[in-house]
Amino acid sequence: MPAKCLRIALANLLALAPALLTLLLTEKFLNVDFTHFVPTYYDVYNDSLFHWRQIYTFSAVGFNGGYYTVNELPAPAAFSRYYAHGPVFALLYGTVGRIFSWTLTSPIILNALAITLSLITLLIRQSSSLQMLLLAVTTILVWPVLIYIPTSMMESLNQAGAIGIGALIWKPIADHRRISPPSFAMLLGLVGLLALMRPTWGVLFFPLLFILLQLENRSLTSIIRATGLALLGFITIYLANIALSAPYPLMEQSLFSGIQARLDRLASNLAVWNRGVPIEVAQRYLIVAILVMIALLWVTRRRVFTAEGIFHLSNLGTPLVINLLFNDIAFYRDFRALAPHLLLSLIVLIACRRWFILAAFIVIQAVMLPEFLLEYRAAIEPQFTPGLIEDMIAFRDSMASEIVYQPDAPSGWCNTLLFVLENRGHRVLSIPPELALIHPGIGLSFYIGYWGDQPPLRYPLRSRYILLSSPNRAKIGNRIRLSLLHFTPIGVLYRNEQTDCGQSGAH
Repeated sequence: MPAKCLRIALANLLALAPALLTLLLTEKFLNVDFTHFVPTYYDVYNDSLFHWRQIYTFSAVGFNGGYYTVNELPAPAAFSRYYAHGPVFALLYGTVGRIFSWTLTSPIILNALAITLSLITLLIRQSSSLQMLLLAVTTILVWPVLIYIPTSMMESLNQAGAIGIGALIWKPIADHRRISPPSFAMLLGLVGLLALMRPTWGVLFFPLLFILLQLENRSLTSIIRATGLALLGFITIYLANIALSAPYPLMEQSLFSGIQARLDRLASNLAVWNRGVPIEVAQRYLIVAILVMIALLWVTRRRVFTAEGIFHLSNLGTPLVINLLFNDIAFYRDFRALAPHLLLSLIVLIACRRWFILAAFIVIQAVMLPEFLLEYRAAIEPQFTPGLIEDMIAFRDSMASEIVYQPDAPSGWCNTLLFVLENRGHRVLSIPPELALIHPGIGLSFYIGYWGDQPPLRYPLRSRYILLSSPNRAKIGNRIRLSLLHFTPIGVLYRNEQTDCGQSGAH
């Protein structure tokens, strides 16, 4: 009993490491004040403020808020008024916010909590102190774990999901045991939930079925049947994701678009392979190096490595290929999207005691520590801006009588504000942070690009409220009928008179 209590205490202590390091890095290394935190609203992290705002909406009004869209293009599912990542992240964090209230710093707390709880779940299953220590160290050295905790991005939840998957498959993959039916159901449910936020998680259906159903020694018919079920699961989740998410017009939405377009995207991504901050580029090379070492192990130890090899190639290799063929690897996109898969493969490598690969990973990341600290400062420090919150509160108060939420509105567009996503000084593609604290029932739809450029908006515009700069108002001309409501520091606020929303409302 004392040994068991000691192991549990050690697990809890190690699980707190990412949260404690986040506190140390922000309070001591950056010397910032948490009361000044505002989610990033520009550059590669501008989704951060948009995520925060969607959670705020769900915490207050559930699915009865306005639309969060690009170019006023809503999700096919009528009840889902959420952005291109779908409603799952807003629903999960928003439910907590509904119970405990939602503040600017709430996502940091929930991110740290998600990582900590998932790590505890993984670590208390371990009997080896060395493996427990390696799991904690490895989690910390996957740099996006520490970078994304002090943000309102959905990355920490994906990383926590990766750790949770690792906890559920640890015994089956390390000891070649059959998984219990309840654990199997939990695992498939967790993968499905994660895939609704990020469809690439769906690639795990096949390797998990292969390992957990122990198909290595089964007939070809059993393997074909499992492959069919995995493919069906992936297609179902992918189609559900499309139905629940607002389209993002600057990215291909279909997995089945032309071969030439895929080859062009691959060529452009390979051309910028070495671009980005050092830790971003290093992660790409790490993933390729791990895949090469996995392939070598599979060749040399095929009889005992087939299941594990299939897992790594599916979990790490397939998302890499998808990102190269369908995504834009610049601007941190592959860095954040592949990090949970990298973390999960490292957990499996620890479970199977692949010490050489793990040692190489730790040494490389230790060498990259100075670069991580530089990037951590560049990414996190600007989010703590004295004075900005006061501006946000002043904007909210001045607009309270102009931007009115209607709980019984005939359409979600009656509770939507449209604005143009454009640069703010030297800040690239900025979401006005002043919009964050307006009534939580109001959704935000943005036009990406400048008026008159592609992709165009469709007239008449649907949103009840429209925020415009003077040049953009001039470009609209007489195509819609607008009533001026208020001159603000971030543009002129208009009411769209071509919407059938009436005048009643509640603040």
